[in-house]
Amino acid sequence: MEQLLAKLDTLIELHKRNDDMWVDHFEASRDKILKDVAFGCEYLVMAWHGIGGYDDERIFDNNEDEALRKAIHPELYQMAIEIRNDAN
Repeated sequence: MEQLLAKLDTLIELHKRNDDMWVDHFEASRDKILKDVAFGCEYLVMAWHGIGGYDDERIFDNNEDEALRKAIHPELYQMAIEIRNDAN
């Protein structure tokens, strides 16, 4: 779970730095994960496709941040699914 939270913190910083609206969802997800890991991970992934997790859609204007976002999203998604499944 520590790796998940570390990646989520990185993603939160990326979204904050780029003034992206999804930062609220990620911050709420982090809070929920700390209270109830299974529910928090489910909350994190429930809106995943809306944030371009696997789409070619560009979210950030900054090329470095966009590349990092595209690298972190699938890793974070997979971790959240595995942690959620293990908790249930």
